[in-house]
Amino acid sequence: MAARRVRVAPLNVPVILPTSEYFPPPFSGSDGDVRAVVRAVARYMGVQAGVDVQFPEDLEHAENLMRLFPGGTGTFRSSGAAGVYTHADADGPHVITIDRSNVSEPPRLLAVIAHELGHVRLFGERRISADRQDHEPLTDLATVCLGMGIFTANAAFNFGRISGYGIEPAGGWQSRRLGYMTERMFGYALARYAVYRENSTRRGPSTWTPTRAST
Repeated sequence: MAARRVRVAPLNVPVILPTSEYFPPPFSGSDGDVRAVVRAVARYMGVQAGVDVQFPEDLEHAENLMRLFPGGTGTFRSSGAAGVYTHADADGPHVITIDRSNVSEPPRLLAVIAHELGHVRLFGERRISADRQDHEPLTDLATVCLGMGIFTANAAFNFGRISGYGIEPAGGWQSRRLGYMTERMFGYALARYAVYRENSTRRGPSTWTPTRAST
């Protein structure tokens, strides 16, 4: 479905890996570095349109401001806990807004960027209509078809220790979810994608780090 919607040659799209080959260091976390990563991911995902990147300190405040965003009937907004995509009419800009808190976790940052750029491919190129009820999970699925599925799958669920928090001397624990597909759904999508590609090396799925809940 997503592969047909983006109308690319999905079986020829390279599977992007979390290696220096695709994302060479250094990465300082500056706004300029994040914009460079957005350009790189946009290139990998086949985004042709120009994308403006913004960094509000308070994403909820940014969503409130977006209600005043000028635009006609083509205006589309999609927001999540970590990123926002906005596009006005045909002549309007593609804008992705990224919470700076993601910068300290590059894998999560890449997942956020991939999802927001997925909106550019689907909505920005008018592949799907803004009234589709399943547009968010479809955008997650598009990241798999466009080579960034390893990052969105790995960020779907995270469980780890919080330093200096909780009743334990070393801190507490937290679980976080990102995106609209579960780990199990991502795992199935990656496996089917590998089969479709007839990829004998299975490089993509081997880099995915499943948790017990996804197996």
